[in-house]
Amino acid sequence: MSERGRREMSSGVSAGTRALKGRQESQDFAPIGDVVERWLKNHRVRARVDPASLFGQWREVVGQEIASQTRVIDLKGGELIVEVRSAPLLNELATYYCQEILESLRRVAEFQGVRTIRFKSGSF
Repeated sequence: MSERGRREMSSGVSAGTRALKGRQESQDFAPIGDVVERWLKNHRVRARVDPASLFGQWREVVGQEIASQTRVIDLKGGELIVEVRSAPLLNELATYYCQEILESLRRVAEFQGVRTIRFKSGSF
């Protein structure tokens, strides 16, 4: 074993640990919450939206008649996933009303990040 290795073993501190200690003392550390919040803001990532809020806002945007036949499943990655009770309504929403609904949704704070809507068949 080298002389340096014996000294480190006898002192209990390695060169890597000493270097790390020196860096920690010279840097300012921020609470992890602040770091994450800053990263989310810089990368334009919003915190996950409360599902109950999504359901209420969905009803306001599409109206009671459509809301009673649909259900918001999730909002992730800019895609709003909506379950539709009947195939004819699913086809009508996806074909004729998707763009209109999308434009209306974007006026509501909870849905501003929505880029697409995916309607899927479901039974509820």
